[in-house]
Amino acid sequence: MKFQINEIRKEIFQRLRREARSLEEEIHAGLNNYALAQRELAKSTFELSSDQELLDQVSVSDVIFLGDFHTFDQNARNALRIMRHLQDKNQKYVLCLEMIDSDHQLYIDTYIAGQLTQLEFLELINYTESWRFPWSNYKEIFDLARENEIPIIGLNTQGSLEQRDKFSAKKIFETMKSFHGLKSIVIYGEYHIVKDKLPAQLKKLNPRAKTLSIHQNLDEVYFKLLNENSKDYIVKFNAEEFCISSSPPWLKYESLIYWYNNLIEDPEFDIHNYIIETGKKLLDQDTQDSFFAMVTQLNRIIATTGLSQS
Repeated sequence: MKFQINEIRKEIFQRLRREARSLEEEIHAGLNNYALAQRELAKSTFELSSDQELLDQVSVSDVIFLGDFHTFDQNARNALRIMRHLQDKNQKYVLCLEMIDSDHQLYIDTYIAGQLTQLEFLELINYTESWRFPWSNYKEIFDLARENEIPIIGLNTQGSLEQRDKFSAKKIFETMKSFHGLKSIVIYGEYHIVKDKLPAQLKKLNPRAKTLSIHQNLDEVYFKLLNENSKDYIVKFNAEEFCISSSPPWLKYESLIYWYNNLIEDPEFDIHNYIIETGKKLLDQDTQDSFFAMVTQLNRIIATTGLSQS
């Protein structure tokens, strides 16, 4: 029975991943090579790790890259946990964020200093046009930075994915020099933090930099752990690359589909108001189809295992 439930999970996952990728590739065709590099990493050999081993690596690293799946708030929550851990240990750090254009650094500094309201800040950086992913996913990170006067550096720019990585690496390198002795926490798109992408660009500028890439909720890692019936959720690929599996991966694809269907043209869409005003909890036919597929599979299992007779 457990094996069959796992098969249902895989079927739902594959369905949602296919749809999410079809939507993503229509707009970001250049992501294919980056996505392939991440999948190759996820399929490689890893060993089980722990919170303590990961946090120990965080403590001794100069630059910590945290993979961000932009529509999924779970990734931001894990970033907050690491930020708070460093604060508990009195380890100072700078935040480097892909989500804000480098040209808006003055507005970032002014906002962190408490001299702009949140609304003013978002208007000045043109958030709903320049980034568009849910602000609620990042708000707590900015709140924590403001409360503790943590510097934030904008990393984004125009250009190809490789050009953006090179630009961001240069900004991180400059940050390391400007804030000598402070760690840099880099929150960046998950495809970019594979060892031979953005981290490699930084190593060209500073070969001695000790980097750590923390991937999150990689598909293949989750299902390997599931098949092995492992309760561990942190794994290590090598000394510089770990993965946190804190959520089933299909939830991130569901969040991406939801964003494309409801938020890409209206970033301020509010699901809570939508439910109150319409009484509807299902926003599109895809959600209903996924649920129907799951129920159909459950009925098939019940019929074939004879559970309906018990």
